[in-house]
Amino acid sequence: MSAPTPVDLAANVRARLEDAAWLATAGSPKVYGALDLAGAAETLRVPCLVSVALGEDVDDDLTPEGSETVQRVRTRIGVVAGVAARNDPGGIKGAAEDDGPLGELLRAVRTRLVGWTPARRWEPLAVRRGRLLSLEGGRAFWQDEYTTFGWAVQARS
Repeated sequence: MSAPTPVDLAANVRARLEDAAWLATAGSPKVYGALDLAGAAETLRVPCLVSVALGEDVDDDLTPEGSETVQRVRTRIGVVAGVAARNDPGGIKGAAEDDGPLGELLRAVRTRLVGWTPARRWEPLAVRRGRLLSLEGGRAFWQDEYTTFGWAVQARS
């Protein structure tokens, strides 16, 4: 059994965010993948969410004498939330208002993802940190970083 990659887990997060019933309650943001974000951010329709694999850290093998390699894998997934900041060309109002569109979208996403298990035999997601990515052109982009961990078990050849 091999562990899912960070890209697999980000795809699972994206699928969870693409649920039509949930999207309607969250203001119907467009959901994108990481490759969509790699293009020009100004082409993204807002409000939007983007699921991005940020990385993983793997512990040393826990069974050096065994016939299998067993390692704990910590994975980080980013979810970028983008909103329009109407009448706010710098985007400052939209980012600063707790009850504004960005705050509402972040609360909805965190409620949807925190405590959810992204793959079999993995721990539930937890928010690690959040940060402002961009405030320009009347749009605000914020990234929450979610963490989870699981176990990678592979037979040795």
